[in-house]
Amino acid sequence: MIAPAFNTVDRSGASKVALGAAIVVLGIAFFLTEHDLHQSRPESRSSAVEHFELSVETGSTRRQIGFSLVAAVGLAFLFCRDGRSLRPADPMVLLVALFLAWSALSLLWSADPALTARRIGVLTFCVVGALGVSRRFSARQLSVLAMGVLGTYCALGIAAEAALGTFRPFSADYRFGGTVHPNAQGVYCAALCLAAATHVGRSRRQTALALSVFALSAVLLLMTRSRTPCAALAVALTTVVLMRSSPRQRLLAAVGGTWAVVTAAMVCSLCSTARERQLTSLALLGRTEQAASLSGRIPLWTELLHYVGERPLWGYGYDSFWTPEHIADVSEAAQWATCSAHSAYLEVVLSVGLIGSAILFSAVGLGLCRLGARYLATKQGGCEFLFGLLVFRSVTGVLESGFLQPAFVPFIAGCGLLHVVFHKEPSLK
Repeated sequence: MIAPAFNTVDRSGASKVALGAAIVVLGIAFFLTEHDLHQSRPESRSSAVEHFELSVETGSTRRQIGFSLVAAVGLAFLFCRDGRSLRPADPMVLLVALFLAWSALSLLWSADPALTARRIGVLTFCVVGALGVSRRFSARQLSVLAMGVLGTYCALGIAAEAALGTFRPFSADYRFGGTVHPNAQGVYCAALCLAAATHVGRSRRQTALALSVFALSAVLLLMTRSRTPCAALAVALTTVVLMRSSPRQRLLAAVGGTWAVVTAAMVCSLCSTARERQLTSLALLGRTEQAASLSGRIPLWTELLHYVGERPLWGYGYDSFWTPEHIADVSEAAQWATCSAHSAYLEVVLSVGLIGSAILFSAVGLGLCRLGARYLATKQGGCEFLFGLLVFRSVTGVLESGFLQPAFVPFIAGCGLLHVVFHKEPSLK
């Protein structure tokens, strides 16, 4: 009777060690690929066209080391004994394999084959890493992994700005970015809020800690003044809360939400022009410039749709539309420097065409359905987090390019998709 008990403790201890190691290594890996301790300096936020062109033409040793670490973690967990077996016939496996094959095939018609080859290499490294991590860890452990890494990034961001003297939260034009752009930091803070929210109610100690993390990350999110992550987080949290609710509560929420929207519209219609401007400024977090054109996105999308029309089915090669020539031409037409479509859906179509987009978004839709079903069947907070994260990324994808970006939050979302191929489907009660 003693031996089994020791074995249980050993396995639990080994799991905690593996999770801690994953937090450290993946945290370092994605820090190397995404972060800069001097990012908060004004000169570091330059968005000149020449800077974007140079970033495409030249590689980065830091990124190479970072993605190599991600792949190494994945391989280590894929070949370790403690883990679950892959189910090759799973529809998600087939969709992921088909998307990888289509992305590799895009080398044949790529606008820049060398760039496509490099980006496919990065994608492969990230998929290997996600496969290993999703095999080794449960959904709950993935949420802890996300909290550990994202919490560290937020803390480093505060420390970096404090050291540089750029942490000025009471300044009128201040946006918290830390070691990344404020929009990227907004995604981090929102994902951390979501992870913390799914731990509320699990136990008294976990609830207290989760509420503290949620409150702090919510304040930091508002300080980034990133509107899209704020709106997407509201949608994701609402979805998660509705999933926790009974059918009667969902009906009441739908009626109450409709009443709130109608009331808000009536109040706005009765407000004076000055008051209406104040409410608009509050809703847009003080960033009212170019609000009618979605901060310049509509003219940009209009220009990019012309490029989509030239290659609608197959695109310009995986993650290869933004060549130096396209960056210069699109930036000149849009009248602002950009190397992003500022819409994940449009970005994917430019990258792999309508065919590749259909494959990818079919995988995302299937993952959402299966993770939602798992939560309803098991009430596991980890499945709730992964489901909410996919909802969050789907909403942010409307106004931001992030679905295929090799960054930490998309990586965890990818782990959520692959989680379903290693863990058996529970039956709904």
